[in-house]
Amino acid sequence: MNQTLQCPKCKSEITFNARALIAGAAFGCTTCQSQIRMSPSSMNQAKKAYDKFTDLKKKISQK
Repeated sequence: MNQTLQCPKCKSEITFNARALIAGAAFGCTTCQSQIRMSPSSMNQAKKAYDKFTDLKKKISQK
């Protein structure tokens, strides 16, 4: 699932995939070439939150 966030340097939009970001991928700004990535210390916590979110989405769609 692709999402966007604002580049911290130039404020352009950076498109990223949350699952890939949690897995360690980096995404770049097409305007200024800045890179975003998740810090290794945050990956486990983000993965748990993402998994809970996707489980909740599944439960809601089954109703």
